[in-house]
Amino acid sequence: MYCLDTNIIIDCFHGDEETLKYINKIQNSEIKITSITLMELYAGCAVYEKRQKMYALIEEFMSTIDMVDFDKQTCKIYGDIYSFLRSKGKISEQQDMMIAAACIKNNLVLITKNKKHFQNIPGLKVEYC
Repeated sequence: MYCLDTNIIIDCFHGDEETLKYINKIQNSEIKITSITLMELYAGCAVYEKRQKMYALIEEFMSTIDMVDFDKQTCKIYGDIYSFLRSKGKISEQQDMMIAAACIKNNLVLITKNKKHFQNIPGLKVEYC
């Protein structure tokens, strides 16, 4: 099972050929997103000049994909990630650590283009597109 990072979804919305080719390779697998990813999509959309078009893309996309929520156990995993990265002096963006926690809790492989934010997170299965 896979989980798409926000940057992957945005690239798909924009028709990025490399990203679409990668997604096509895994299309027969179960693919999910996190509630944090959806939050990031809506936040980006709210400041986008063509926001109605982007809202429509998000709604269409969400009708075809399952979402993983951020629950109590995921919160604990997030705390562990934060503590570990802080001790190493390598804190990532808060939302990225939350996405990583949801992936770890749900045994999902994260698909992202953002190696810097995820490479130091222990226990995270990740593929870089």
